[in-house]
Amino acid sequence: MIGTQIGRYEVTELLGEGGMGKVFRAHDPKTGEAAAVKVLLPKFSKVESIVRRFFNEAKAAGSTHHPGIVDVYESGFSDDQAYIALELIDGEPLTDLIHRKSRLSSADVLALGTQISLALAAAHKNGIVHRDLKPDNIMLIDDSEAPRGRRVKILDFGLAKLLDDLGQATVRTNTGITMGTPSYMAPEQWRASRDIDHRADIYGLGCVLFHLVCGRPPFVYEGFADKMRAHLTEPAPDPRTLAKGVDDALATLLLTLLEKKPGNRYQTMVEVASALSAIERGEDIPAAPTRAQTADLRAPAKSASSAAGSEQSVHPSMPPAPSLAPIKASKLPLLLVGLLATVIVAGLIAWRLLG
Repeated sequence: MIGTQIGRYEVTELLGEGGMGKVFRAHDPKTGEAAAVKVLLPKFSKVESIVRRFFNEAKAAGSTHHPGIVDVYESGFSDDQAYIALELIDGEPLTDLIHRKSRLSSADVLALGTQISLALAAAHKNGIVHRDLKPDNIMLIDDSEAPRGRRVKILDFGLAKLLDDLGQATVRTNTGITMGTPSYMAPEQWRASRDIDHRADIYGLGCVLFHLVCGRPPFVYEGFADKMRAHLTEPAPDPRTLAKGVDDALATLLLTLLEKKPGNRYQTMVEVASALSAIERGEDIPAAPTRAQTADLRAPAKSASSAAGSEQSVHPSMPPAPSLAPIKASKLPLLLVGLLATVIVAGLIAWRLLG
């Protein structure tokens, strides 16, 4: 496809390819604007459910204009192939930084975490839940004006859930099929819950920041079913037991982000950013909500937007975050656990086969 025209962009170089499509470097001959053009393979461009999910990325990222979220220029069909033209980013995936350094300093974690949370706060305000936050989907760009000299860009909103004003999903996955990346998925995603909201991203951010602090995700298991069980039932390990020199406030924040029940986490990314900034300044961090305050909390797009607008209030100093008594796996009938694992694994395999 080198030299061909896709939309208003001329393809100049293949950047990468996968099982479902390819990514090209391209430019607009009239303006000189550079772009990364993602193209679905012809056989997948004919499958309505795949195309819908593909264009979901364009709709999700394109509706949120924020320096921490990749820009979408256009999307459509070219010679019967679905494509999306995106901002071309010259940077380093967070995954590569982890491979080079294993663990990041607290200062770097706080700076990156604040940027990520503020970018996702903008997405959540527009009713968009990313649902697949992980190091692979976070790019770092050298920028002398950004904190610690690195600016964050969040990519791949392909699994994003768009919410309408009633909080109902306008883009749905097949019922019962788990969507996301196992090491960073919230418990409610493992349950394939229909009412997943922005707090799943808060848990995902907790997993990512935990990885940066400790050099590994919260739960390290080889098997899919073991990872599922851990995210559903095991309390997250204390970061201070895995890495030296972890600040008490940062450890408390991470464990709060990784609470099993959404209502026991911080409730908005604005709250998370506020807490990270407070730790960076050496101040007391804002309190996470109590269980009584959030027992029946739901956060559709309208609620997320209004909540984001109310986060300027002063928060009290934070006592140790309330911890839930973990659910003991021994109390779950082994047959039920095995059946649940089988159903989820079968669903994941079916989803992979269908695209």
